[in-house]
Amino acid sequence: MTIIYVVIGVIITTLVLPTATVNASTTTANEDYTEEERASGFYDEKGYVKDTEERPAINPEFDTDEDCNLAYELKCIPGSEQKCSDLEGFNNGENNVCTPIECSQEGYVNPSEDEHGLCISYERCENDYTGYVLLKDEASCSLLSDVCDEPEHSAKDYCIEYCEEDPDRFVCKAEAN
Repeated sequence: MTIIYVVIGVIITTLVLPTATVNASTTTANEDYTEEERASGFYDEKGYVKDTEERPAINPEFDTDEDCNLAYELKCIPGSEQKCSDLEGFNNGENNVCTPIECSQEGYVNPSEDEHGLCISYERCENDYTGYVLLKDEASCSLLSDVCDEPEHSAKDYCIEYCEEDPDRFVCKAEAN
């Protein structure tokens, strides 16, 4: 009989706890947004930016500036009839959110090949982005696969380490250099 109670407890724990965890994290995500932002129609119930066609036609708060480098604030999200490409110096980032072409904040870079368009800190590039290297002199967070096949980088410690991890990569083969 005790075994049956244990099995039932495991089943309930397996089914109930993941749902509770998901609901708790969703609540936390929404707490970062103001009531105005929640009511704006530009964010879904989880706090993510809606796809362009799901947004209201015009965002009256749309007023991009350099802060759009770092977060998807309401002022950085155009309505479905507004476009980032009409603004000088701005690109369409992920989900058609306006992001400046270049990161203007000191100590931040835009990772190459990264579609979201937001700038990240030097520290984040060095620690959180696997397969990337921070090139401070070029102010870039670049893919090792792009950097290590260039002669000026191939002998650097980060490329040597990258190639030691997987010497069969094309950029790590002698004929690639």
